[in-house]
Amino acid sequence: MTRPASLDPPDRRLPAVAAAALVASFDAGGIVVSGMLYLYACDPGPGASPGCPVARAPLAQATSHDAWRVWDGSDWSADLTSGVSVIMDVPGDLSVSWNAYLGSYLSVHSVPLSNDVVYQTAASPQGPWSPEQYLFTGRHDASHTNYAAKEHPELARDGGRTLVVSYADAAEGIGSRIRVALPTLP
Repeated sequence: MTRPASLDPPDRRLPAVAAAALVASFDAGGIVVSGMLYLYACDPGPGASPGCPVARAPLAQATSHDAWRVWDGSDWSADLTSGVSVIMDVPGDLSVSWNAYLGSYLSVHSVPLSNDVVYQTAASPQGPWSPEQYLFTGRHDASHTNYAAKEHPELARDGGRTLVVSYADAAEGIGSRIRVALPTLP
């Protein structure tokens, strides 16, 4: 199992990587593990993959296009179009973190066209990821669904058992409210 080298606050801060986002939209679920920045591309648009491929680069070189590699299912490839989906059915955004309580990586995301929020676990950032496990149902009314759920690991309690998860509530339109939930893992 690959564990993060450090969870000290400086290791959690991510550099500005907009210059490196030249292929797909590797802009979700950022995590630093042993000096490597991992980002996921969870584009729900037309023609997009049904899941999220993952790319990584040394943190110190994250703004260099040539430093990035994608997981092709068996190895890290410089062909950034060869990435395979490692997390499925994510509607655009997710979080990925190391969870000490579970002793594994934790992905948290919304379920497409639902108010449910789920989590998955893996021994490494590229997976394999477990099947989705129900976490909670966000507050809502019948006229809309919530979206963009993500965990905030720096705010977790009880060694990672109690999570802090934010999600968008579109009751009054896209981006109208951000809600916070405090689910507890089994």
